[in-house]
Amino acid sequence: MLIYNSMRRLIFPLILFLLITFAPVEKAFSYWIWTPSTGKWVNPKYAPKSTPKEQLEYSLSFYKEKKYSDAERELKSLLKYYPKAAEAAEAQYYLGIVYEAEDKDYEAYQAYQKVVDKYPFSERIQEINEREFKIAEKFMSGEKRKFAGMPLPVDNPSIEIFSKIVSNSQYGPLAPVAQYKLGLVLMGLARYSEADEAFEKVISNYPTSEWAEAAKYQLAATQAKQSQGPEYDQVSMQEAKNKFEQFVKEHPDASLSKEAEKNISELKNKEAEANYNIAVFYEKQKAYAAAKDYCQLVVDNYSETPWAKQAEAKIKEIDVRLEGNKKIDKKVLKEIKKEKNLSARQDKLTVKQSKLEEKKRLKAEKTTQKLAEKQAKKDARAQKAAEKLAKKEQDKQAKIEKIRSAKETKAKQKEAKTLATLDKKTLKQAKIDAAKQTKQAKIEATRQAKQAKAEAAKQKKAAKLEEKKIAREEKIRKAKEARERKLREAAEKKQKKIEAKRAKEEAQRLEKERRLLEKAAVK
Repeated sequence: MLIYNSMRRLIFPLILFLLITFAPVEKAFSYWIWTPSTGKWVNPKYAPKSTPKEQLEYSLSFYKEKKYSDAERELKSLLKYYPKAAEAAEAQYYLGIVYEAEDKDYEAYQAYQKVVDKYPFSERIQEINEREFKIAEKFMSGEKRKFAGMPLPVDNPSIEIFSKIVSNSQYGPLAPVAQYKLGLVLMGLARYSEADEAFEKVISNYPTSEWAEAAKYQLAATQAKQSQGPEYDQVSMQEAKNKFEQFVKEHPDASLSKEAEKNISELKNKEAEANYNIAVFYEKQKAYAAAKDYCQLVVDNYSETPWAKQAEAKIKEIDVRLEGNKKIDKKVLKEIKKEKNLSARQDKLTVKQSKLEEKKRLKAEKTTQKLAEKQAKKDARAQKAAEKLAKKEQDKQAKIEKIRSAKETKAKQKEAKTLATLDKKTLKQAKIDAAKQTKQAKIEATRQAKQAKAEAAKQKKAAKLEEKKIAREEKIRKAKEARERKLREAAEKKQKKIEAKRAKEEAQRLEKERRLLEKAAVK
């Protein structure tokens, strides 16, 4: 009985296994095919082509039709099934192209960068650097920054992309400008120390580049940015001013030198303001001597700034305070205050005057430009008129030549007629010869037409034969594939029958053994 129970426990799972294994699967797997070569079920709809070249061409056919999601799927399929093929690098590159077409700029950058990382010997590296550079410029100019529909968790992706462009090709044509623009992005995010480092790299790594000069200017500008604020960092201002002065000294003819000189003037004005504010602070603390020293510093070192006059007025005010021993002459103070206000008004007028002069200069430049444009248009009109006149003269000469030629032709015809009248026989012969030539020409034309028609018919027949041949070959190929598929299905069906038969025989054998065991147990 114990043996019987054991056998029953073994037989039941075996029968269940056989039922599950050999149950009809046609409905469940109607879209899948078993491939003995791979030992897997494959859906033909998503199966890759037989070669990576065919798969790439198939993928690009979707791209050309602007079916980007299908193109993306097929390119990824190529990368999955043929990762080491020569076409894999091209597929990865076109995946980036597809992402760009779908306005997925960050995904496009990542796809391009994989080409550089995985396939460094690809011929597309320079083109990829150019495409990555354009994407970085988009992000730099404030394009929407999203990845998979979500905002990117970074300040600006252009920082990452410009850095990668430099590392991809450190001495390539885009490396200096990428390094420079990286500094501009960092500067725009107020990450001044990192911006300084980026500009320093432009100067040290690409000293002969056109961007090295601009990087020197931006270094000074970065230092000036760091000096801005209500308190004014005097050390940073001094450093910035020194860098601007050095830039002007080294590049006096550069287009940025005028801007640098303007920045120097602004920094001097800020320094003067800072020193004047210090003097005011000491004055409030009743440290008149220190206040006077700082005012004198403004007068001596920043005489071209508006703060110099205010400092002079402040010195007079402090002198009155010192002389009067805290008993201020109200009348003198009033005069000083009046002088101070007058100086401030004068400064405002000076600034206003300079602005008016600048406005006048710009207006004059604009007027000059307009006059130049007007003159250019006038010259263009004159040129056009001259060309028109020349053409008219040329047409007139051509007309005269035509009339002369017609007269000559008429004279020749008249002479020929006279000669023909004098020699009718010659004329008759000429007519006969002309008729023969005309007839011969017609015969030749007819022959050539027949020959061309025969040749066209021959080519058409050959084309039809070729089409029939291709159709026949295609029919044979399809028949062959159908036959192979039937043979494969028959083999698989036969194999299933054999396995089912074996399972059935095995089950019968086990049943027989069970009965024998039961008989033995009964005995």
